[in-house]
Amino acid sequence: MARIYFLILITQLAYNCKGDSTSDFSQIKISSDSEVNWKAVEAETTKWLSDYIKIDTINNPDLALKTGKPTGNEIDSARFLKNILDREGIPSEIIEFLPRRAVLYSKLRGNGTKKPVMLLHHMDVVPIEKTRWTIPPLSGKIENGKIYGRGALDDKGMGVMNLATYILLKRNKIPLSRDVVFLASGDEEAASLGVRYMIEKRKSDVDVEFILNEGSVGTIGAVKKGQILFPIQVGEKGSAWLRLEAKGVPGHGSRPPTQSLTSVQKLLRALSRIEKKGSPIEVTPEVKKFFYELGKSQDFPNSFILKNIDSKLIQRLAGGLVAKSTSMNAILKNTISITRLEGSEKVNVIPTSAIAELDCRLLPGTDPDDFTEQIRQTIDDTDITVTKFFGRAANSSPSENELYLTIGASIKKLHPTAVIAPFLTPAQTDTAFFREIGIPSYGMIPGIFTSEEIDLIHGNDEYISIENLVNGTKIIYIATKTVASN
Repeated sequence: MARIYFLILITQLAYNCKGDSTSDFSQIKISSDSEVNWKAVEAETTKWLSDYIKIDTINNPDLALKTGKPTGNEIDSARFLKNILDREGIPSEIIEFLPRRAVLYSKLRGNGTKKPVMLLHHMDVVPIEKTRWTIPPLSGKIENGKIYGRGALDDKGMGVMNLATYILLKRNKIPLSRDVVFLASGDEEAASLGVRYMIEKRKSDVDVEFILNEGSVGTIGAVKKGQILFPIQVGEKGSAWLRLEAKGVPGHGSRPPTQSLTSVQKLLRALSRIEKKGSPIEVTPEVKKFFYELGKSQDFPNSFILKNIDSKLIQRLAGGLVAKSTSMNAILKNTISITRLEGSEKVNVIPTSAIAELDCRLLPGTDPDDFTEQIRQTIDDTDITVTKFFGRAANSSPSENELYLTIGASIKKLHPTAVIAPFLTPAQTDTAFFREIGIPSYGMIPGIFTSEEIDLIHGNDEYISIENLVNGTKIIYIATKTVASN
């Protein structure tokens, strides 16, 4: 009977499956890169990235608050990039949005037939734990075909890929039908103050048709042994950062109350209620297409499950798998992470208030204010206040856009068997702000990285291989030339 039921289920789902349309990258006639001496580019980009990493652009807002001195200091890296562009005869401008906090802006002029395209990256990097690194984190050391240091992957490596692409267009006198903008932003690792300044104060300079930025990476073997996967970021989850504050009667730690709960106990109960309720699986259009593309390359039954991930029956069957997978959980659910707890300053004092902060990442279609109200209802305690101190709705770009298809076609030139799929990332980048003003934006550092290499992002002993640096430059150059040339 179970077998008959399963066959009926399969038949029903197959009948209901509409066979989602997939991207046709063959429709894009990509440009040649035969004019480029890639061996020379390898030597040049390797040196650029090594030198770029040596510039301290660590962005630590907490340290800045404590010392009163700015961190990030992107002004130094902006001068470094400007010097390279000056040597190529390419005009650029350093724009300070705060003291020693800067962006670098440059534009190659086209004939104006089409709107500009932007190559975007950020200059600031996250803090480091020096004692956990085996290689000096700002050394830019080159060893065994790898370039080491903070920012090698996030995001100075892509910055050099963009820089090389930009310069190669100029050196090779590529006739452009649209302007190409090179923007190196600041403060992406904190509040994206750089791109926000440009949007608010220099909007005409960033009025482009579409943007290529970081946001995802190519992988191998993540889904199927030997399979190359390029998930191109088309959207980012939204966020709601919440502060929960519980109130209670204070007292001495030696005399806990017997007739009421302390603020800490109330807070723990509230957090337990939130965790117990959890979040249901929600398959957004972006995520559905991602799984459908993956399913095309899999064997049965995985292929069938992935192609029909939006089916409630499939979700019921695969629910356990989602619960075990951090990656799947992050793109199929609204997630809640308890990131900060605060109680008494002394071990023997029962505090008047206890505080927890939650980092909630929200799927497209979930309003941050509505989600905050749902949390209040789940807690159901008048002694606890819930405050949203930051929130942004999710946003996304179409996956049939000219730039998306061109990126895919350019990847296919180097990696013909690669699976390319639109991807929704759980974290946010600078492009979230550009999507908010209606600019389609896509994220991809186009190298092929192992899971171990991906874990180095924001981690220790971060590096990028020279092979990935050069191949990533090739893909960005081919894509940009294709989309911007006459």
